[in-house]
Amino acid sequence: MDDFYDEDLLADEAGDINEADYIRIRRDNEAVIQSFGKSLKKKEYAEKDIYRLLSMADMYVNSYLLDNLSLSAAEGTQTLDDYFMEYFPENVIWASSDSVDNMITAIKAFYRYLLEHGVIEREDFVSMSELIKEKRELWRQAAKMPELPDPDGDEIDLGGTL
Repeated sequence: MDDFYDEDLLADEAGDINEADYIRIRRDNEAVIQSFGKSLKKKEYAEKDIYRLLSMADMYVNSYLLDNLSLSAAEGTQTLDDYFMEYFPENVIWASSDSVDNMITAIKAFYRYLLEHGVIEREDFVSMSELIKEKRELWRQAAKMPELPDPDGDEIDLGGTL
């Protein structure tokens, strides 16, 4: 296994992490994302594609896994359903069926990279790929769903008609 992650942190199943562990995971995530970017550059990806893939991988790994679930990138292969059904449609203003496809491409490329470098197990990657195949259309639909009314009944005045 490459030296991207501290094994003791991966084994901690408590879910809550202290500030030092948070900083260490963030640093590890940044290192692996940078390394992923270098590999894309070596494969001669266009700069705009590298930027898009890295931005989307960073959003999933740091904004979702670390900030919301206290997980490292290596632990994120089985959280895609919650991400695409809840977090993505609720928190990403540009969420659409096309952006779901773009995120899936970025996430899958990132986890393929982690697999190639021994950070994740083959069965985790295969399981993730099968989940994507099974749920992709449902995730695309979730991203297109209109916002539900506020359960408190509070209406927002948009200042006229749209």
